[in-house]
Amino acid sequence: MLNVKFSHTQYQNFVESFLDKFFIQTHQQITLLNRRSLITKLWSTYLTGIVPLIQSTYSKSTQSAPPKDAVALLKSLIIMTYSNETSISAWVNTLQSESFYVILSGFIPVCYSSRKTGGIYADLHAYTGFALRQKGMQL
Repeated sequence: MLNVKFSHTQYQNFVESFLDKFFIQTHQQITLLNRRSLITKLWSTYLTGIVPLIQSTYSKSTQSAPPKDAVALLKSLIIMTYSNETSISAWVNTLQSESFYVILSGFIPVCYSSRKTGGIYADLHAYTGFALRQKGMQL
């Protein structure tokens, strides 16, 4: 069953945290400056509306593994296009070595564990729950 996994605001909070931790705190702001156009495009593009459009193409069974985040997959394909990559296989290789693209897509970089790492949450759901609890809210 396909559902909206994370709101656009949750995505923005996730990207902001990871880019800060991964690039700003490690003094790699030039990477963000050089890619600001791509950041701005993905930051401002609300894509969660695609889920109802593609939901009928997904299995309704709950017995198999849950589907990957369709919005994050679409974001990754958009980034792939903007990066002038035409091969999915080559893009997968790029994602394995370019944490920036992984983060901007809304996925967790491979170099992070599934637990809280270095002051940030490596699981978007855990991070979102933590951020809301800090504001006195619930998921």
